[in-house]
Amino acid sequence: MGENPLLTGPRRLKRDLAKAHPTRYLSLIIDGMNQSKTNLPHFVGRTAKSVNPGNQLTTHITGILAHGQQAFFSFLDWCQYPHDSNLKMNLLLGIIYEIAAMNGGTLPPVLYIQADNCWRENKNKYVLSFCELLVHMKVFQEVHLSFLYVGHTHEDIDAGFSKIVDSLRRNDAETIPELLDLLPNPSNLIWQYDIRNWLQPFIADVRKHTKPLHYKFTMDEVSNKIKLCYKSNHAGPWKISTSGMFMFNDKGEVELPKGVPKVSTPVFDKISIEKIESGINDWKCLFTDQIEHHQFNWWKSRVNYRKKLRDDNKFMKSEIIQKAVWYFDKYNEN
Repeated sequence: MGENPLLTGPRRLKRDLAKAHPTRYLSLIIDGMNQSKTNLPHFVGRTAKSVNPGNQLTTHITGILAHGQQAFFSFLDWCQYPHDSNLKMNLLLGIIYEIAAMNGGTLPPVLYIQADNCWRENKNKYVLSFCELLVHMKVFQEVHLSFLYVGHTHEDIDAGFSKIVDSLRRNDAETIPELLDLLPNPSNLIWQYDIRNWLQPFIADVRKHTKPLHYKFTMDEVSNKIKLCYKSNHAGPWKISTSGMFMFNDKGEVELPKGVPKVSTPVFDKISIEKIESGINDWKCLFTDQIEHHQFNWWKSRVNYRKKLRDDNKFMKSEIIQKAVWYFDKYNEN
């Protein structure tokens, strides 16, 4: 079956614009990988009946493809934070800052973001408000947020995930550092800001925002207010919204969040440290290093670290909250 040009054309246009004019356009695709493929430890060609998959550490990879930079970035978490809009907004902030650093602190004026048509992670009032905030904060002059029809996939970022899967078919990943070594441009997610609750008090009463497939946020130079446009499909005409994502005060001024969001506390609801601990001895005979037991000792140390992170609030704050970096402040420095 051939591709529908009405679906692929707009995507290719953004990709090609970013490749041809990287100082003018930044095009990003963000998506998550099937997490069952990256459970740890990962062994190739050997297993044992005593190994219970339920005792493995579940990890999750989010990929971001930057077309103009022709780079695929990998972000690894171990499900210590929900896979929702908070995760996506934090990762987008981080990659935008990283690309700015690659370009001497500058960013192109136009940002294109493509994401799955999923209300929980992407298509919601929080991500839309986040995109508008990027224009309010003058990080970009124009931000586009696009979604695919349900059932369609981002073929170019899927190709990046396929390379990871192929690498895992040929290589062991017995620890988190070993998995990171197999990923392109990897980052290990340590902290996350609660951007959702930071934005919530300032978001207007937005309705029917899950129907359009494309949004555009620009600053109207005459009114000095954000102009929000939307399309029901990629080939259709732009429609202008009567309001933006944020509320206005009695003086007609837009109300925006200030300061820094709280750093999210890791949650361990989906992480059974005790189950992982019970599996370490079962894995010992399968680890590559049977002399110095490097992988075995890594897991012992990591389990103790995770327990302390879970049970010792003071330690958690020193390891995560105090190390967090709010990238909006970094943009203002540039």
